Amino acid sequence: QPRSATRTDAALRVDLAAALLVEGEWSAAGEWLDQARPMLEALGDDLGRARCLATLAQLHALRGDAEEALRLQAAALRAAPLEVDEWASAVLSLSSLQAKGGAAAAAEATLREAAQICETAKASPSSKAEAIASQ
Repeated sequence: QPRSATRTDAALRVDLAAALLVEGEWSAAGEWLDQARPMLEALGDDLGRARCLATLAQLHALRGDAEEALRLQAAALRAAPLEVDEWASAVLSLSSLQAKGGAAAAAEATLREAAQICETAKASPSSKAEAIASQ
């Protein structure tokens, strides 16, 4: 799917929410994400939806709701192939949430699977997108 510099209103809401999280404006970030989520689903924007879910996961983690953060982070990874840096951040966040939740074996398995994907991408750079898509 070709990338474009054009951003939908929904995608801009996710970007704004992410900036608000950094500033500590959790409530406002949540409101923007709550608005963006159904818009992204209606648009069929899987990448935007994945980014929205990952940002929601961060919000829930900050609020101390590790169970919901874990669920949302896993959903973000399944929603769409993310850019490499976003994917790596999502994997690390997921494994961290798993470990904090007492699931050390699951955290280790998550990191092991991520390493396998990276090895596949390294061995065959042309299949990097396919390797990440298989996440």
